[in-house]
Amino acid sequence: MLLSACGAGDSGQNESSPSASTSENTVSSSEALDKVQVDLKGGTQVPAVSFSTPFSTDREVARVLDEGTGDSLQDSDTVLVNASIFNGENGSLVGSSYNENEQSIPIQVGRLKTIEPTIYEVMKKMKVGGSFVYSTNVSHEQQQQQSTSSVRPTVEAGAPTNLEVYTVARKLPTEKDLPKYAQGTEQTPNPKLPAFLSE
Repeated sequence: MLLSACGAGDSGQNESSPSASTSENTVSSSEALDKVQVDLKGGTQVPAVSFSTPFSTDREVARVLDEGTGDSLQDSDTVLVNASIFNGENGSLVGSSYNENEQSIPIQVGRLKTIEPTIYEVMKKMKVGGSFVYSTNVSHEQQQQQSTSSVRPTVEAGAPTNLEVYTVARKLPTEKDLPKYAQGTEQTPNPKLPAFLSE
């Protein structure tokens, strides 16, 4: 999961004894996301998400919502991603990079191949501007330690798992894209502004 503050087991609920209704909503494949409805709001604000609660999956699942119309994504690219996390227990918004004082997340696409392979496979199909929805039953603590594909899930079977919506905002420039010298038109300093001089 990319927005590290919000893990699959971070719903704040007691996960030791999942209810019958929770267990019935547990699904074992990408079909978990087929009934999730997402209005991306043009990728410029927190999306509107609708799904049956409590939502639960017994593995990592991801689905492309919009492939995007910008540049294709390469392993060497670093991109800025906007993320919104929704509580699987009740559907409420847990956190979003669109909110004030939050920032988009920089992601090196090639690194996902080892640390988040499910997300990597989805992003390979996308372009800048594309979006996907994701959920996992691997706890936040284990995600911080190693790839989710190689750890034993620690969320109880049937426990609610958060839904995460990601949109690729733009690529960050590489070193070769940066100018080797200052460019533009020389401007006369504004005497009303402070001057910062180096000795």
